[in-house]
Amino acid sequence: MKRFLTVIAAVILIMVFAFSCKKSDTANDGGSSGGLVEPQHYSISVLASPADGGIVTGGGDFEEGQTCTVTASPDFVYVFTNCTENDTIVSDSVSYTFEVTCNRNLVANFALPTYVDAPYNAWDLLFSSEGARMASGLRFLGQSVKAVRSER
Repeated sequence: MKRFLTVIAAVILIMVFAFSCKKSDTANDGGSSGGLVEPQHYSISVLASPADGGIVTGGGDFEEGQTCTVTASPDFVYVFTNCTENDTIVSDSVSYTFEVTCNRNLVANFALPTYVDAPYNAWDLLFSSEGARMASGLRFLGQSVKAVRSER
């Protein structure tokens, strides 16, 4: 008899617990009210400035809380300067990762390189042995420059 009462008590407790759950506490049942809330979606827009300065990837539509990585790849003659939003710098790295919390319009800014002053002109660098030696250490904004030597 004691065993029977224990089983009955357990069944009653399970029934009380099962019927006390609210509909909003259960999983989404395919469209009826009270289900899970759909996550918010946001748009991440990316743009290169100037347009021929390089390629920017990583934009698109994202759910709130997702991680987005925007990557800027400068064209052959350009260098990456920074990434801005509403004219405010948000990153000075070619790769910018952030958590999506709202719509964003990001601009990857590129510029033509600034040339370093050298004691020799371009012809010296191209055609003389001394110019070739100087070019081995010459850099354009951190990028290596390769000297070209041609026999006349």
